[in-house]
Amino acid sequence: MKTLILAFSSLFILLIAACSNDVQTPTLSTNKPYFLKEWPDSAYIKNIDSIIAAEPVKKQLQEKKTNIVLNASTPTLKLPTQKKSETKLTEKTQATKPQQKQSFAESFANAISKWQSDPNNTTLYTTIQAKESEDIIQLLARTYGKEAKKLPRFYTLSVLQSLNPGVSLEAPNAGDKIRIPKL
Repeated sequence: MKTLILAFSSLFILLIAACSNDVQTPTLSTNKPYFLKEWPDSAYIKNIDSIIAAEPVKKQLQEKKTNIVLNASTPTLKLPTQKKSETKLTEKTQATKPQQKQSFAESFANAISKWQSDPNNTTLYTTIQAKESEDIIQLLARTYGKEAKKLPRFYTLSVLQSLNPGVSLEAPNAGDKIRIPKL
């Protein structure tokens, strides 16, 4: 019985000694040099080599990269039977063609884009006073015409709100000064 108690007590002491916090295990951190106390033996290196050899190596797929060129001029091909005088005429007629007129929404978006790139430039915006019970879409329609009512409401509100901080554009007070882009 005494031997059994002695065995349990020694086991208990070993467990307590094993769980003590006196010896801390070192933690390794990245990007910090550690020096070897001794060189690894050949068995360790063979073990590492066998693990690396068993790893499947995936070949990197060669992806086709897409090249995008903005504002690139389209190449024009001349027919071999075409005379020089005819090519000069076609070039002149192409140069004199009027460019397509931008829609109101496109010109509004371009003006907003320019204004956002330089919000303190007073030449890019004008200030309008709001009337009573008038929201931003009605103010734009009063200023630009009925085409302004076709603008997307969410886009218009969010963009103009960022350029008019401190003013409620959905329900402005009468006399509030609202900045809108010059077209």
